[in-house]
Amino acid sequence: MAQLNENTLIKLHLNIKVIGNLQDNQTINISGENLVAQTKDYHSALYRKLNGENRHKCFMKIKDTINYAILTVELLINSKYVNNNYISCDNHVREWYIEWINKYLDAIFELNFGLVKYCDSYHGDNEFIIEINQLIEEIDYKKKYLAELFKDVEISSVV
Repeated sequence: MAQLNENTLIKLHLNIKVIGNLQDNQTINISGENLVAQTKDYHSALYRKLNGENRHKCFMKIKDTINYAILTVELLINSKYVNNNYISCDNHVREWYIEWINKYLDAIFELNFGLVKYCDSYHGDNEFIIEINQLIEEIDYKKKYLAELFKDVEISSVV
C-alpha cells in the first residue's frame, strides 16, 4: 500500500466519489490511475477499444479502488494518531486524521447510489449485474464493519 500522504488520499477519494456519483446511462473508464465517468455511448465504447479496456478491466479497477479505500479508512482509524491514549499527538494531526476518516466514510456510504446506476447501464447483461450486486453486498458488510470500528474511536476531544 502506498504511503498515506495527502495527495494519495485526495486521488483515492476522488475515484471513490466518481463511482458514488454515477448518473443514469453512465459508465466508468480508466484514465491512468483515475476513474472517469462517461455517458455510455459510441464514444465511450470507442475509447475503451482504443485503450485496450473492457468492461471486466474497468470493473476490476472499481473493485480494487473500493477495497483500497476501505483498507485506507481502516488504517486511518487504527492509526496511533486517532487513539486518545497517544499523548505525543498534536491535536491538529488528530483532527486531520478524523477529517479524512469522515470524508472516506461519507464517500463509501454513497457508493451504492453510483453502483446501482452502473448496474442499470448494463441492464441486458445479467451475469455482469450479478457481479455488481455482489460487490454492493460486500460493501454493505464492510460499511457496517467500518461504522463499528469508527464508533469505538473516542472523538470527543476533537469536537
